[in-house]
Amino acid sequence: MAASLSIDGEVCWHAETGSADIEARLPVSGETLFRLASVSKALCSVMAAGLIEDGVIDVDTTVGALLPELAKQYRELTFRDLMTHTSGLPHYQARDALRGRKRYSTAIDGLEQLGDRSLVAEPGDGYLYSTHGFSLASAMLEAASERTFPELFDDRIAGDIHLEHAIEGNERRSRLYSGAKREIEPEDFSYSWCGAGMAATTIALTDFVSSEFGGSGQLGDEGIALLVAPLPDRAGRTVDAGRWQMTLGWRRSFDANGDVYLHHAGVTNGARSIVAVWPDSGKAVALLSNASWTGRMEDTAVAFALADAQAAGNCAVDGAVDYSGSFGDDAMSATIEWRNTASGCRGGLRGDNALSRWAARFNFGDADELALLRLDEQRWGLVSPVGIAILSGDINSLTGTVGSRQLTLEQTTGNHGARAAAAAAIMRENKAKNRP
Repeated sequence: MAASLSIDGEVCWHAETGSADIEARLPVSGETLFRLASVSKALCSVMAAGLIEDGVIDVDTTVGALLPELAKQYRELTFRDLMTHTSGLPHYQARDALRGRKRYSTAIDGLEQLGDRSLVAEPGDGYLYSTHGFSLASAMLEAASERTFPELFDDRIAGDIHLEHAIEGNERRSRLYSGAKREIEPEDFSYSWCGAGMAATTIALTDFVSSEFGGSGQLGDEGIALLVAPLPDRAGRTVDAGRWQMTLGWRRSFDANGDVYLHHAGVTNGARSIVAVWPDSGKAVALLSNASWTGRMEDTAVAFALADAQAAGNCAVDGAVDYSGSFGDDAMSATIEWRNTASGCRGGLRGDNALSRWAARFNFGDADELALLRLDEQRWGLVSPVGIAILSGDINSLTGTVGSRQLTLEQTTGNHGARAAAAAAIMRENKAKNRP
């Protein structure tokens, strides 16, 4: 895995771990190229916003106006429908089991994979995720611009970002691995470069995205607005997917501070990916992995973005504190060993409880102790097998969502009660000193 954070086109931090190639014993580095999977949709959307801004295409342009030869069920679909996942097109189906076996030279040629399949919902009826929709959108971009997708890509995407097939044989390409650490042969995603067919280093990805949203890229105000503001469906309704709203190809959410951030994640055989950007600050975070077993990355990306090294500080207590609480519907108890380190306050959550038993199910290593990292004065990152979960509170009380379950921990009196009480007093005193 590799991670990076950039602001306004300049990398501020990056870190790497694990193997890019197990057999060759090559470690992941800042130069390692990863498959982006569906993060490609976010980059394609940046391209699309620029072409809309240039008047090449409009969000309400229909498929039939540009590609009249396609099956009739597609002709009334609009670019808006495709980019907001409201077209009614399906995602992958059983007939797609043999996808990725053929190289295409253009996005229009790649529509052979789409074929004449039926819509599975009425256009505009609601959010229905579809990579095929982005394949069709990229063909529309070709037809409108009279240029091939690779040509458009070369003009609009900067840095160490590539169409996936172009990194074949590149020694910086990460190998792809299944859950058994078995190497997987890469598929050919030329049928959907726009939907799943790009590759990049984390540094190049965050530099490019933070530049565009920070105002130093190719996009003007109109293009950025298309990516930041919710894009209504054909009936004028906000496209709500539950955990996010759709803009032009990006997912729009709010972080723990109430700030808007845009994001897109991806998963394919042997790769997981996410990119997130905070348009008001020009901050972008990316995490890329070459392992199928990597868990959800969204919370981890947000945790990296919210982390404030200056607020990591020291623990108010140095030692063990007992807690009781709940994890989902299960009661639990735990001990957290708080430690002051050179990187700030750290904790180790231990105990045979509902959380540790849940974590042990993933078989990714020892779950007897889960690390707690201080992100700022009121938030902590709990390192779990599915990523970094954000907990709110202080040493007395912590709460947050881990996986899909709510975790609540309250300090208890017991062997460590006096120590915990002292910690609470110190924290109250520190807050009083810092109050304006």
